Amino acid sequence: MTPLLLVFGYPAPVAIGTDLLYASITKAGGAFAHHRMGNVDWKIVFTLALGSIPVSILLHMLVLNSQFQDSAQFEELLTLSLGLMLIVTAIILIIRDKMRINAIEGKPNFLMPVIHRHRSLVT
Repeated sequence: MTPLLLVFGYPAPVAIGTDLLYASITKAGGAFAHHRMGNVDWKIVFTLALGSIPVSILLHMLVLNSQFQDSAQFEELLTLSLGLMLIVTAIILIIRDKMRINAIEGKPNFLMPVIHRHRSLVT
């Protein structure tokens, strides 16, 4: 949705914020549905959040607040980041089947039990 909003002339922060708001609502509904079906390992979710939330807050405080006081400069960063992520996503969608086959066939059998036993640490 973000590229479409940018094409219609919305500023990058508004377009990205709108897309993130919509995504958070739809993904919360999906998370609730998967929770009801028992598909969510909340220990892994907590472990991922424990690492990613503090780092993103720290990154915001150290880098964004000190380096991007100018709104135009920040909008340029957002647009560049969005463009890079769209390109990376397109490449992954094109090669995902090849990646999935290699990921399944390339796992050594002796290593998988160790990974499963220490899943939180690996995560």
